[in-house]
Amino acid sequence: MIAWHYTTAQCFRGIEETGGLLPSAPHMLDAEKPLLWFSVNQHWEQSARRGWTENGKRRLLSLEEMILHFGALYRFGMHELRTAIGERQIRRLGRIRPGTWDQMIKNALAMGSDPNEWRACSAFVPIGYVQVQVLKNLQTGWEPAR
Repeated sequence: MIAWHYTTAQCFRGIEETGGLLPSAPHMLDAEKPLLWFSVNQHWEQSARRGWTENGKRRLLSLEEMILHFGALYRFGMHELRTAIGERQIRRLGRIRPGTWDQMIKNALAMGSDPNEWRACSAFVPIGYVQVQVLKNLQTGWEPAR
């Protein structure tokens, strides 16, 4: 199965500039080792949704709103066997503490994400090694980006 790294058009430009995907430590993750996150969800990973402040209130954007605000969404896919699979492997790879993992799970479930679909790796992934797809509108769905 293909595991996807989901992101916005803004981040896509940075990925193109660096020539690939770099592991990072999101704000909620207190990991000793940065990870590059993937999901085997073939439509969208809910924990990749972005927050938005409107009238002083913070909320998560819907997929359609993300396309509207960021221009397009991108995903980078590679076979899941090239990634860590499951809580034990991911936690070991990222040296994620139990309390941190529990908070990540709580946040993800609140967003509608399924942590069982998560995959991760700790290495730079050259853009030439992955499939790249773009989502410009929900009607046409994911299309090859190049």
